[in-house]
Amino acid sequence: MKAGEPAEVLVRLARVTEHLNKAIALKRRIIEDLRPSALSNVGLTIAVQNLCDDSSTSVGIPVRSSAVEFYLSPEAELAVYRFVQEALTNAGEYASATAVDVVLVAGEGYAMAKVGDNGVGFDVDRSRVGHHGLSGNAVPRRIIRGFDVGGRCAGRGHQRARRVPANAGRRDCAHPSQLA
Repeated sequence: MKAGEPAEVLVRLARVTEHLNKAIALKRRIIEDLRPSALSNVGLTIAVQNLCDDSSTSVGIPVRSSAVEFYLSPEAELAVYRFVQEALTNAGEYASATAVDVVLVAGEGYAMAKVGDNGVGFDVDRSRVGHHGLSGNAVPRRIIRGFDVGGRCAGRGHQRARRVPANAGRRDCAHPSQLA
C-alpha cells in the first residue's frame, strides 16, 4: 500500500480524531478545574453536597453533609469549595478515616465550611516538601479576607474550618438562578 491510498488516509484520520478528542477532553478538565460548573449551575450548597457524595463513593467512606443555603461571591464560593475538596482528599488519601463530616453554616456577617474526620490527623504546622494541600488554598482565602482554623487531636482525627465574610467580594445578594 502506498502513502495516500484510502486505507492509509483513514488510519491517519482516525489518529487525528483520537488526538483531537483527547485535546477536547483535556480542555474540559482544565476549565472544570478552574471553576467547577456546578458552582454556577446549582450553587455552592448543592455543589458541596454533590462533592461529598462523589468523594464518599470514590474513597469508600461515609461523608455526611449538612448545609444551609447562602450566597457568596463567585470568588468566595470557589475558595470554600476548594477548601472542602482538599479536606475530603486529605481524609481519603492520608488520614485513614472511616467517616467524614462536612457542614456549611452561616452566621451574622460570615459563612463557614467545617470539615472533620476521625482519622489519624496531622501536624498542620509541618508541611511536607513538594506538597501544597490546604496551604495551597491560602491565596484565594486571602483574596476574600477569609481565614482557616483547625488542627488535630492526636489519634482523634482532623478538624478544620474556613470562615469567609458574607460580603466577601459579593456583587449582589441573589444566586444567578434567582435573577430571572
